[in-house]
Amino acid sequence: MVGWEPCQGLLIRTSANTLHVAFSDVEAFREQALADWFQYVACSLQNKKGFEELASIDFGLSSKLRRSSGVPLSALGNFTSGAALTTGQKKHFLAVGDSLCKHCGAEDTQRHRLVECPGTQSARDQIDTVALKTLPCLQLEKMLFKQPLAIAEWHKYTQSLKLETFYEFFDRRVCLFTDGSTYNGAEIPRCTWSVVLADPEKLEAAIYEVGQLPGRQTNFRAELYAVAVAIQCAPGAWIFSDALGVVRGVKRLLAEGWSEAFWSKQKNLGLWRFLWARLQSKLHFEWQIVHVESHRDFRMQDTPFAAWTAYYNEQADEAAKAVQRDQTQPGFRLHLLAQQAYMRLHGTAKQVANLQSNLLQLSRGTHSKQLQSVPVVPERQLHVEVGAVIDIHWPDKAGVLLYRR
Repeated sequence: MVGWEPCQGLLIRTSANTLHVAFSDVEAFREQALADWFQYVACSLQNKKGFEELASIDFGLSSKLRRSSGVPLSALGNFTSGAALTTGQKKHFLAVGDSLCKHCGAEDTQRHRLVECPGTQSARDQIDTVALKTLPCLQLEKMLFKQPLAIAEWHKYTQSLKLETFYEFFDRRVCLFTDGSTYNGAEIPRCTWSVVLADPEKLEAAIYEVGQLPGRQTNFRAELYAVAVAIQCAPGAWIFSDALGVVRGVKRLLAEGWSEAFWSKQKNLGLWRFLWARLQSKLHFEWQIVHVESHRDFRMQDTPFAAWTAYYNEQADEAAKAVQRDQTQPGFRLHLLAQQAYMRLHGTAKQVANLQSNLLQLSRGTHSKQLQSVPVVPERQLHVEVGAVIDIHWPDKAGVLLYRR
């Protein structure tokens, strides 16, 4: 039995499965597919010791925190691999004696090396380990973090915002300047947009529309959404934007119309489709979009037109930023709480990353000294009888013993 149900796209249901075929933002689809894959892997590993809460980890947030820690990912990889630093081998391949701590004889676990072993105290001299000792296994040893409730609430709020429809306000062709603004782009971004009406004869701005960007928060999307709003405001307009990618995209639509073969491969497909739906009904009017340079002092320009565009571009920029500062905006407090939660996690990630890096350097330094007293014999100089047992230590570039033969 096959059932059909109208939806955004095509929903095909059989007795065993449901298939949803729809146009979607390629970038958003990839992000969701990656998140689903991580979730699938996490569910298959969570029965292992130390991985019990892996399914609740936010891998996107964890990756961002790792990058922001400033510690090379190669250093963090030595811990996330679960390898024993002393040999480079997995612990379950080692003899019982080799799996014990070389400093104190305790079980050589990652937590022991990081926060318990007295022999690695020098790696912890500048780090407050009291709080780190209370961290869950996945945070301390793997730098994997759950998503705080405040961040989840912020994402829920932005996803709940819909692409708005604005009514045509002007009855003639006008000059509109658009802009987008992003606050905390590298952490928890909050994006706003503005549309400013420009007087073609004097420098006197009138803010037409401003607001919070719906959906995924990126500066490009804010710039693109502002142009989509501007298109709805008048039967025709000169639109001025400092986002070159947006200007090029709109010019292509004006010149060639919509090509599914081209646009279906672009990022922000849903937002481009939203813009085109508004523009398509107005193509019989005169439209023109112009790219202008941003952040120019209008008093320092060479021509009246350059001064005019610089002034109104700055007005649009300030209007978008004013929304960020407006504490009466519905999302202001939600974003503030999400940002505070992120900064707490960032501080923890920084401490853990520094501790892991310090311990790795300490371990490599100790082993480099040990290697100086170990004679390394080139293989071509060996003279042994058949069946004799040989033990050769091959050092890698960092001075860590890779394996034994």
